[in-house]
Amino acid sequence: MGAVFVLGALAAAVAGVFGLVWLVLKLVFLPVRLAFGLVKFVIGAVAGLLGMLAMLALAPVLLVIVGATLLVGIVVAGLAVLLPLVPFVLLGLVIWSFLKRPGPAVSA
Repeated sequence: MGAVFVLGALAAAVAGVFGLVWLVLKLVFLPVRLAFGLVKFVIGAVAGLLGMLAMLALAPVLLVIVGATLLVGIVVAGLAVLLPLVPFVLLGLVIWSFLKRPGPAVSA
């Protein structure tokens, strides 16, 4: 039983040493990490600003393209709904052409 405790204490000591070394390395490289963070922040801010300006310039163009696509889609959907009615409309026109009264005769 004592060996298990000794083994556990040894594992805790090794983990503590590794943790202490990790902490020292983090503290030593903290200025480098902060500098890289600052550079990352500046690059991100510039990229965000450029993206915002590009979107400000391209938003009207995208709006027109999306609007035109939506309008074409609505027209095509309307035609797709009305397309099955074409034979009935043609049949109705044929029947109407046979049943209409002839107009007055024009003498020349």
